[in-house]
Amino acid sequence: MLLAIVVIETTALIWQSHKMRTAQAIRLDGQIACFVKNARTAEAVHARLLKDGKGKLPGAAFLEQKWENLAWPLGKEDKILSASEAIAALKLKVTVKVASAAIQSRQQDLVVLPDKETAQMVLDLLKKQLSEGPGKIIKVDFAPQDEVKIADVKYPPSAIKSDVSEAAKQLLEPRIERYVVQNGDSWRKIADDNGTTIKALRDKNKHLDSTLKVGDVIQIGTDKTMLTVSTIREETRDEEYSAPPERVMSDALAQGITRKAGEAKPGKRTVTETVTYLNGKEVSRKRVNEVVTVPAVAERIMVGTASPDAAPN
Repeated sequence: MLLAIVVIETTALIWQSHKMRTAQAIRLDGQIACFVKNARTAEAVHARLLKDGKGKLPGAAFLEQKWENLAWPLGKEDKILSASEAIAALKLKVTVKVASAAIQSRQQDLVVLPDKETAQMVLDLLKKQLSEGPGKIIKVDFAPQDEVKIADVKYPPSAIKSDVSEAAKQLLEPRIERYVVQNGDSWRKIADDNGTTIKALRDKNKHLDSTLKVGDVIQIGTDKTMLTVSTIREETRDEEYSAPPERVMSDALAQGITRKAGEAKPGKRTVTETVTYLNGKEVSRKRVNEVVTVPAVAERIMVGTASPDAAPN
């Protein structure tokens, strides 16, 4: 009877001991990061990490790491952290990403903004800046090959730009072209194919050996910007013009003799042209109409037709 009582008490103590040494484990990507008192504390820590990480950005916040909080038996050396201690410890171990919007070209993220509305503001500002000028805008858009679109993404707050002007400026930086080395390629061949020099290529790719290997990725310098705004404007301008000389046959002059009969005076006309610009630089101009405002006066030249014997003195 006494032995049975001892066994029951010992079992109760062991059970009570295990119960007291259970806490909530916070795991990141399957690895225990720390222990907190209970699930409620773990959830509060999670919420605070997301709130602090995203700051004032409007999008929802997420952890890049897989987050789990589970009831877990503690070892002798395990320590239960307070919420503030857990937050301080985990800030160095987690990466917060925020739902945001990327301006993309050719499936590449060029700049990331807090939301799609801000991203559209950036594109509108860029088009406005690069289409200012005289005349009437016929069309302004991004070059078709840019394949511009706005996509939902998730990025760390440090990569998200809130300044619309700065984001627009970034989109006019040179585009980085990348080329994957193929069989038969050499520094010379790649330089010639891309209109550059071996030195310029090598300067941009100092991490590569002098002998290229198939699969090496080369950065190629280019004057092309990340995005290209194409603007077509209708412009008018006034210009002077000259009428071709008028030659008047006269039998009052001997054959082969010419004499001025009237001075030329330039005229004026208003010319209408469609002008195409790429990122604000003129690339083509086509005349579509002209209206004479002041007719030009042609120079009159008398041309003699009489034989020398018949011409008057």
